[in-house]
Amino acid sequence: MRKIIIAIFCCFIFSCHGYVESVPRELFEENNNENYERIFKAQPPDEVKIMNSVIVGYAYRPGVVTTDDWEIELIAPITWVSKVSDKFYLHKGDSDFLKSEIKRRFEKPIRPWYTINDIENYELYCDATSVGYVHMLVSKMPIENGKYQVFISKH
Repeated sequence: MRKIIIAIFCCFIFSCHGYVESVPRELFEENNNENYERIFKAQPPDEVKIMNSVIVGYAYRPGVVTTDDWEIELIAPITWVSKVSDKFYLHKGDSDFLKSEIKRRFEKPIRPWYTINDIENYELYCDATSVGYVHMLVSKMPIENGKYQVFISKH
């Protein structure tokens, strides 16, 4: 009887996974300003330069929580970094776990431009969840007029 229950449970889990994986999705990457507004719920400030962006928007599916996944690369001042870290409840960290999570995210980006040279060249930020849905990397050294290269994503 126990084996039957386990078999039914496994079938249920795998069928749920397939149901979730089959949620229709759409890519948005043609308009960086529109993507910024969709992600941050505001127009991009004049001092922020959007280099690249992509959003994976998921359709509604009963019983499935669907929120956008996204990746964006920007050149921004440290004041913007501070505001965004507050908005997404991000904290700075450098633990081995955080480094491995971020490296894992960069191994399978949505688009190839979402990549870094060396993780040690960036300040690492992560949300407070145990999984870390939102990550932000900020170059340690300014790259353009006191502004920093920023990679931020939600998966």
